[in-house]
Amino acid sequence: MSSPSTSLFYVPLYPTDDNDALTAPQSDGRGVGQASAGGGNGVGASVLGVYRFTSNEIGDASVQGLSVRNLSGGVKWGTEAPGNGASLTYSFLVQGISQYTESEGGSAVTSSFTDAQKSAAQSSMQKYANVANLTFSQVTDTASSAGDIRWGNSDVPSTALAYFPSNAGAGGNIWFGTTYDDYQTPVSGSYGYHTFIHELGHAMGLNHPHTSTSNTPVPGHDVLQYSIMSYRGFVGQSLGTGYNLSYFPTTPMIDDVAALQAMYGANMSFRATNTVYSWGAGAQIFETIWDAGRIDHIDASNQTQAATINLQPGTLSSVGAAIWNGQANMRDTLGIAYGAIIENATGTSFSDVISGNAAANTLVGGAGNDTLSGGQGNDTIDGGIGTDIVVLAGARSAYTVTLPNATEVVLTGNGQTVTTRDAEQFKFSDGTRTLNELIGNVATSGPDQITGTADDDSINALTGNDRVFGLGGNDTLIGGAGIDTLDGGSGNDIFDVDVAGDVIVEALNDGTDLVRVNLASGTYILAANIENAIVTSTAAAGITGNGLDNQLTGNAMANTLTGGGGNDTLDGAAGSDRLVGGAGDDQYIVNMASDVIVEAALEGADSVEVSFTAAGTYVLSANVENARITNALNVNLTGNADHNLLTGGDGANLLSGLAGNDTLIGGLGKDTLDGGLGDDTAVLLGNVGDYTVSRTATDVILTRTGQIVTTRGIENFTFDGAVTRTLAELLGNSATAFADTLAGAASDDSINGLAGNDSITGLGGNDTLIGGAGIDTLDGGSGNDIFDVDVAGDVIVEALNDGTDLVRVNLASGTYTLAANIENAIVTSTAAAGITGNGLDNLLTGNAMANTLTGDGGNDTLDGAAGSDRLVGGAGDDQYIVNMASDVIVEAALEGADSVEVSFTAAGAFVLSANVENARITNALNVNLTGNADHNLLTGGDGANLLSGLAGNDTLIGGLGKDTLTGGAGADRFVFSTVPGAGNWTRSPTSNPAWT
Repeated sequence: MSSPSTSLFYVPLYPTDDNDALTAPQSDGRGVGQASAGGGNGVGASVLGVYRFTSNEIGDASVQGLSVRNLSGGVKWGTEAPGNGASLTYSFLVQGISQYTESEGGSAVTSSFTDAQKSAAQSSMQKYANVANLTFSQVTDTASSAGDIRWGNSDVPSTALAYFPSNAGAGGNIWFGTTYDDYQTPVSGSYGYHTFIHELGHAMGLNHPHTSTSNTPVPGHDVLQYSIMSYRGFVGQSLGTGYNLSYFPTTPMIDDVAALQAMYGANMSFRATNTVYSWGAGAQIFETIWDAGRIDHIDASNQTQAATINLQPGTLSSVGAAIWNGQANMRDTLGIAYGAIIENATGTSFSDVISGNAAANTLVGGAGNDTLSGGQGNDTIDGGIGTDIVVLAGARSAYTVTLPNATEVVLTGNGQTVTTRDAEQFKFSDGTRTLNELIGNVATSGPDQITGTADDDSINALTGNDRVFGLGGNDTLIGGAGIDTLDGGSGNDIFDVDVAGDVIVEALNDGTDLVRVNLASGTYILAANIENAIVTSTAAAGITGNGLDNQLTGNAMANTLTGGGGNDTLDGAAGSDRLVGGAGDDQYIVNMASDVIVEAALEGADSVEVSFTAAGTYVLSANVENARITNALNVNLTGNADHNLLTGGDGANLLSGLAGNDTLIGGLGKDTLDGGLGDDTAVLLGNVGDYTVSRTATDVILTRTGQIVTTRGIENFTFDGAVTRTLAELLGNSATAFADTLAGAASDDSINGLAGNDSITGLGGNDTLIGGAGIDTLDGGSGNDIFDVDVAGDVIVEALNDGTDLVRVNLASGTYTLAANIENAIVTSTAAAGITGNGLDNLLTGNAMANTLTGDGGNDTLDGAAGSDRLVGGAGDDQYIVNMASDVIVEAALEGADSVEVSFTAAGAFVLSANVENARITNALNVNLTGNADHNLLTGGDGANLLSGLAGNDTLIGGLGKDTLTGGAGADRFVFSTVPGAGNWTRSPTSNPAWT
């Protein structure tokens, strides 16, 4: 079934506000000569409203999230953020009754839908409502109103188009061309029916996968199997070549459902009961399953060829007959949506491949030689007739095998229990076992002697005084109740012991082994050649190591762990533990402040990892040298009399070295580093230039973006790149509350002198120099510099042609006079401060108070901002910006050609001061403008303006509004945007003014 090469397209509609006209471009550049009602309640703005969003608000870095970002067009119905549902109306165009009034240009012949088209449209909307939190209610299409979603036929385009959600009139409109019969009689699986679902996707806010410029498709997902919005029938198909499929998708597909649910939320009531999914024998199946809950089942038992069923959400399965995609036959066209959990599956009478998911699955192979994999849950797998294979994720040694009855084999391990029936082979990650190989060495409740294999074995001897031999491989040997002897043989073995008398036999260099100590009380002593042990019981059992480098781990109780010789790692876990390292360089992991470390003098260089689960303080025991905080909690760390190395985490840490020459490493948090006595070093992240240094009576404070580090008692500082500074070197260029002399670098500096009469030099770069309190001297050097002044006596030094500079005037009162070579200034305080310029072309800006701005020489721009301001231009062609009728402009005669921009925020009138020649209204308010005795040029805005020239030969330009132009005395000239005799303006009187 082929289709036109450019069959589907749409107009993304993004007006800048709710009342904007339709001006959006079309996605493929083809002209569409039509206009439509739609968009909420017909002609005009939408009642429902829309919400626009960015990719930061939707999706993440997963395959699902990237697909959501790729398909989401940035706009949805409803005024709430993504994830919230919407209740929409829809209507069908009624030929001869419905009206449509958009202004895209061109013309179109429209017609009503057939009954078949209406049925397809309603079916499509239902399929969207099935998966997302959406409802659709039909309303009547009239001359003045229509639904949020509007359906109709049009001869333009010849194919089909839809508009994104929008408050403009066209938002949500869907039009079908009249050229293709498939559109007139759409049936499920046809190109036409697929087009109905596709175009509705656009109307709901979905993109084509290939359309997005900022979020590219996940590789392999720009194809109909993943998205009904795709133009591709097979991966890599060239755009514009058209579909050539024998059967098309009948629902939104995997990525479509993900995007819709991200925008509108999921429909959690659809198929929320126990559901069985089955299809006619040999049917073509091209759909995605969304299921809201309960116990569900895919049943392929009636199909006429083998099936591949994957119950993992977001995957494709092959069930039913093949579908031609334009390049080859495909069968993987049954999708399961992200978030849909299907628990059970039944295969065909052929050789199937069935895979489960994280739920407790029941998988039935039926006849045929099937391969079944349960996934992560506690699964039941029935191979049925044939030679069937059960696939398990772990190695053979990870599982314990039991035979609960005559028909079932149960494998427990790797975090799951798998119950199997009628399975002939078991495929582990390290090889395949037959059924006989798997169950031939099963333990009893008596004294057994069980021998493993050269592979990885998992042997549970159950009760009795057992002897268990693992031989080769990485074995797990569980003695069970009784006094057992466990011989792991070669490999990395695991031993479970439950009494102190259990004996473990392990030869030298026979692997790295672990003992799981399940004692009810007492202490277990490691046998020779055993490296590691962990307490697995719920009792306060203890462990004593040997001469190797042991790793000993406790439980939630108060354990005593003794390392013995070797470089041991002791982790008490939860509980108030006693950790005794012994000789060697030992590593301690403490989880509570009440953990006690015992270390004798001269027993090695020892370290502590502080892994508290809540804020607190840990104090190093005697003879322990180093400690490190491992998390982002606000944990404090106190050293001892040794030379300690203390390392903070990502929280706000207080590191206290006490005596000794200590090294304190702060981390990412808001840390305090207290060296105490001795010659101490602080190690900080980042470059020395990243930090601003300040001080108090006791502390040196280093501040950079996102971090503040407080130090005291520190003599040396180390930064990235092994850059070091002594305390004296660090403070040499740091601001204090006193009179500082500070210098920047050739880069862009930001220097705050704080209090005091400071002298600050920026040197090169675009610098920001803040004098702070006091009478400061600020020298920006070359570059475009910013100066903050807070008293009139602050001095700015700037050489000629050293950049375009700005003074931020933060005076509480009075006037600041610009120094030579400073171009611009702005009042940043809340007081009515004034500014006086210099001989340059100054830009002077006030605040919300009544400012006096004096331009002096040069062609100045004076903007008083809010407030009743006094603006004195001085010599030069000056530009004034007035915001209130009470703003006063002072301009002497023969001081240049001056102009005023009238930027009122409400209707009013402005009268030009003497010696100001020109004025222009900058907005659409009804503002009146009166000239003076000069030859004025008065320009209106877009409102209804009254322009009065008074004396002088004036030129009046009305603008777009309903203006009144009064020339007054003199030979005046009026400028219109029309011609005499057009009938849309009048002239009174009929003589005197010149007309243009």
